[in-house]
Amino acid sequence: RHLKEIISCKTLKSLHLHYSFVSLTDLDFNEKIESSIEELKLKRVNWDFICHLLKNVHFANLKILSFTLRDNSLCLNDMLDKLKILSQLTSLTISGSFYFLSN
Repeated sequence: RHLKEIISCKTLKSLHLHYSFVSLTDLDFNEKIESSIEELKLKRVNWDFICHLLKNVHFANLKILSFTLRDNSLCLNDMLDKLKILSQLTSLTISGSFYFLSN
């Protein structure tokens, strides 16, 4: 509940979240919420956490996204495909262990 309130706050422009405990139920909101956040930095998150976040939150103004992953050997192509819905991004930083296909 509190995470939903924070993310949907209309005046919040930047959020830095170090979220090592992953409970995806915290991200299952009853409806898709809108966020005014322009800069989002996530530290030590699982890729599933990011996927659930993108599924449940519309980040219409997100310009800067930075995250450090806890997962190992994720496909960079799949990650970038999932992130392409963030049409306003001007900066993307990904840290972690991943691979990419030749295309």
